[in-house]
Order: sequence, then structure tokens, then C-alpha cells
Amino acid sequence: MKHILFFALIFILFACKKEPAKPSLPDGYYGTASAERNGKPWTGHPACWVDLIDHTNLVVELDSFWQDFYLKESLIISDIPPRLGTFRVNRYAYGVDQLDASLSMWDADQPMGEYDLLESDSSTNVVSLTAYDTITKEIKGVFNLSFIVKVRPYSAYPDTFRLKNGQFSGKLIKK
Repeated sequence: MKHILFFALIFILFACKKEPAKPSLPDGYYGTASAERNGKPWTGHPACWVDLIDHTNLVVELDSFWQDFYLKESLIISDIPPRLGTFRVNRYAYGVDQLDASLSMWDADQPMGEYDLLESDSSTNVVSLTAYDTITKEIKGVFNLSFIVKVRPYSAYPDTFRLKNGQFSGKLIKK
């Protein structure tokens, strides 16, 4: 009888497979983000903070991950005024303090490609801050942005990315 119980216990232990733990998002991500990217659904994970240099304006980084761990894409909207309203987004220019956006593609920690804001599409390059709770530090917004390739990450990637009906909700973190 002891041998039967022993073999039954061994069988149960080996028969029950444990699922490997799914990696969680890196620290600092909170909320949701989505848009139509070239007409197809796109989602991202927001990380939001107060600008480290001017200590006033907001930065919203919307990242996409492979298996919720390895960075694939990063959309960064910088220098958003900390008040409700709709604001024109400019092309990033080194050393210029202005509301701007950039889109980059990654292979985990290696940059693979870059897209610049498409300036000829300035009428649609906007971000709106629709909610900002200074107590809970939660923010919400919407955006429409168009980008053109600067450094193509992969040969199959398009020349332009148009993000329409974009929305994000997040919480400001301390950096």
C-alpha cells in the first residue's frame, strides 16, 4: 500500500505541469493606450512623467512590447503643457523646447529604426490633454500623429505611420 501511495504521489507531481510565469511590464507603466495605425488597431503601455528639465511640462511615452517584456516600439510625446487643451505637435529638434513627438522601433534594448513627425501633415499632428487630476496624478488625452521614415527598421516597414483616433490614460510617475 505504501508503494502505491508513493507512486501515485510521484505521478501527480510530474503530471501537473506548471505554466511558466508570464513576465510583467517593467516598473513605471500604468494605464492604457490605443490608436488606429495605418488603419489597423494598435495598443501601447503608457509611462507618464513630469519633464525632468523644466519640471513643468508632461511627457507621455507609449511603448509596445513583445511578450510584455521586450521593447518593440516607443512613441514619445514631450513637453505637453500641464493644462487641458489641444496643442499642435512639432517635429523633434535637438535643443529646442517645444511640444514634439518621435517614434522609434526597437529589438529589446537595441534601436532598429526611427520615424520623424511628418511636417506636411501639421493639421493632424495634435495632442489634447482631456483630463489632469493634480491629486491622483492621473492624466488622459487623445492624439493624431503622422510620421515618415528616417531610418527604416525592417525592409517590410512602411514609409509612413499615421496614428489616428489615439487615446491614452496614465498616471504620472516619479523619474
